[in-house]
Amino acid sequence: RRDFNLWVTAYLSRHFTVQDAQRIGPWVRENVWLSAEESKQFPGYYNPDLSPCVSILFDFIESPWWKEFICVKPSQIGMTLAFMAALMHKIKFAPRDVAMVINNREEIQRIGEVRLDPMLLACRAIADRIPADRKNKLQTMTKYLLGMALYLMGGQSVGSLANKSLDWAELDEVDETPEEMRGGESTAVDLARDRLKRQEGSKLFVISKPRNEDDIIWPEYLHGSRHKVFVPCPHCHGAELPPEALDDSRRLFDHLPSPLPKGYQ
Repeated sequence: RRDFNLWVTAYLSRHFTVQDAQRIGPWVRENVWLSAEESKQFPGYYNPDLSPCVSILFDFIESPWWKEFICVKPSQIGMTLAFMAALMHKIKFAPRDVAMVINNREEIQRIGEVRLDPMLLACRAIADRIPADRKNKLQTMTKYLLGMALYLMGGQSVGSLANKSLDWAELDEVDETPEEMRGGESTAVDLARDRLKRQEGSKLFVISKPRNEDDIIWPEYLHGSRHKVFVPCPHCHGAELPPEALDDSRRLFDHLPSPLPKGYQ
């Protein structure tokens, strides 16, 4: 009976939303716990200040205007971890279906088992969203929480997005998805967009290192606002692009066209 009542409450919250006064940044600091396996150097409560550029992700989620987050990144900047932390906030306050897609099934399965499941179970603020039968409901590639489903997909199965209506879709390393999903008439990003159309206020997250100018992430980036994120230097206290962005092999970050196309700001 308890699970049924919580499920009804979560389901109704999809359609009747009370404005959430708790911002993502302060909330994740107090409620998202990282295991030593997730963060060997900084286990404990999640501290977004360790990766300052992730604040732009939280700002994007809280904005009613921005619908797509296209992030061309260097190697590791903590953006996937920030997304999972923000996901805990969503599960608490706005539970709706979410998909996480990465380039291969083995990697997304590892993320689910090693990173996501421990975070879900350690977050006391969302304990009422965890079903009583958590062994069967969580330890799969589709995690059923009360009021929502969380789909984990490898690049090989990204086509199954076509059967789902989503509120959030997060695509990681899209330039590493299978060849057939990286070009032609429909890419993995196009499929995700189609699944978000039915949900009011839906959000698309695309986070990837670029391979070349003709794959998925770079053309998508060029069609957006092309914000740059400057990282504070701990030595001179100035701000600069991440060092990887200036490496000779990553010159894609340098040729930012100007001015912006008409219609973008």
